[in-house]
Amino acid sequence: AAAAGAGAAHCAIGGYGGGLLGGDVVELEVEVEAGAALLLTTQASTKVYRTKRDGIAATQSLNATVDDGGLLVLAPDPVVPYESAAYEQRQRFMLSPAASLVAVDWVGAGRVSRGERWAFSHFASRNEVLRRPEAGAA
Repeated sequence: AAAAGAGAAHCAIGGYGGGLLGGDVVELEVEVEAGAALLLTTQASTKVYRTKRDGIAATQSLNATVDDGGLLVLAPDPVVPYESAAYEQRQRFMLSPAASLVAVDWVGAGRVSRGERWAFSHFASRNEVLRRPEAGAA
């Protein structure tokens, strides 16, 4: 409601099932047009379960474009990799010169109450923020 009151769209990303398994691939494309505002959240933390014997990671990628005067606020709940989980994430933001971005990228330690503090096998997260050249620029 707060996002709507501010004139922004609010999209909460949800998923089927309880989390990600090794080999899962999630790809998301987002475009915020000129003068628009988007609050992008998740419905809960992203849980990453242990991989199979093949060790293939669960992967997520976000490609976002924000045009001049646009605002993207990416405020998800944390990624929580469980014991023996493998996870890779890539977030790429292409911003026009007069675009705005607020991005949160955070990770939880696992199921700490079960003794799984930082017990995942692999975690990688890469964020790229790129500036689109101004129109007419060589």
